Amino acid sequence: MKKNREMTMTIICAIFLIIAFIFEMNEDNFISPFLYIIGAIIGGWESGKNVYKDLFHKHKVNVDLLMVLAAIGAAFIGEFREGAMLIFIFSLAESLEDMAIARTSGSITKLMNLTPDVARRYTDNGEIEEVPTKELKIGDRLQIRKGESVPIDGELLSDFATMDEAAITGEPLPVTKQNGEEIVGGTINTDNAFDMKVTVENEDTLFSKVIRMVDEAQNTPSRTNSYIKKIENTYVKMVLVIVPLFILLMPFLLGYESPFLALHGTMDAEFRTRDRTRNGSGRSKACFTYPYFTFRDTFRA
Repeated sequence: MKKNREMTMTIICAIFLIIAFIFEMNEDNFISPFLYIIGAIIGGWESGKNVYKDLFHKHKVNVDLLMVLAAIGAAFIGEFREGAMLIFIFSLAESLEDMAIARTSGSITKLMNLTPDVARRYTDNGEIEEVPTKELKIGDRLQIRKGESVPIDGELLSDFATMDEAAITGEPLPVTKQNGEEIVGGTINTDNAFDMKVTVENEDTLFSKVIRMVDEAQNTPSRTNSYIKKIENTYVKMVLVIVPLFILLMPFLLGYESPFLALHGTMDAEFRTRDRTRNGSGRSKACFTYPYFTFRDTFRA
């Protein structure tokens, strides 16, 4: 349910971005920033919660924090579309990753459902009793009726049996087994009832090994992923220190005026000019347009 909610929020974010882009193409710079901001908030909601939990509960930082700060910075200089697009891309990537993990978990569940939870075991006096599959032991004799799934790996005691092994091999045609051949748990008896002997413990069946391997592959990160997780906290801290220093020091090192000082001065001038020459709607529109042009023109100079 959580995974569906994340993808739904990503789709809603995309819808807001498309609508905002349409307004922007019609040169309506008053409505489009609001739509971009709303879309970014919806798309970045889960990432924002992750940032809050890691920052205030676990006292560490993650890459999501850089994404949120970058989006806020883009909005600050008037690039609402770029900030919202950044949020959308991150949200889409995380949603697709969660869907892939959920699909893998669903595949494991389907594999587990292929083997029945109950088996028909012969007692010492030749009668048949139904027992949980997990209680079966090596040497137990079982009866598999027509249409039933084999609960565990074993050896065929009857003269022959016809098995559907599509779940394991992908072969659509039934396979005939002879006396003494291996019967794999999860396969289906398509002919008459037959008897078999258990040869492995429940946790050592072929299906159990497949499920265990898939689960380990899913939960064991690769070396690259482990390395990234290991340096993530340090990397984010370095970026949070280096980028502000770069912004503050580069104007002095390269000899041009700081964009933030120019932005502040131009803001005052524009507010004064706007109050004298523009009406109410023009004032609202100017509030969203001046940061972008001021910042851009500063670097052009």
